[in-house]
Amino acid sequence: MQEQIKAQAADTSGLTNIKSNLDVAWVKIQDALQQEAEGHNLWIEGTLELINILDDARMQTQFGIQQSLTKRATRPEGAIRIEPLRCRTRKLGS
Repeated sequence: MQEQIKAQAADTSGLTNIKSNLDVAWVKIQDALQQEAEGHNLWIEGTLELINILDDARMQTQFGIQQSLTKRATRPEGAIRIEPLRCRTRKLGS
């Protein structure tokens, strides 16, 4: 009878050990899934941030080019405007 009790205790101990190992493995799986989801979200956020930064840089570059073209087309404040010479001709004897 004592041997049966010892055998049952050993079986129970083995089952407890297996359950404990399963619990540890399940926690690791859950942690990995959580990290994967967070990593995926971080990847999306980072990609969107990169797109926004590149778009802002493109807009600033285009705006800068437009400004420099506008500056070239207009004269600075106080600049003298030089008109081309217009020659008037008179007929001789008039």
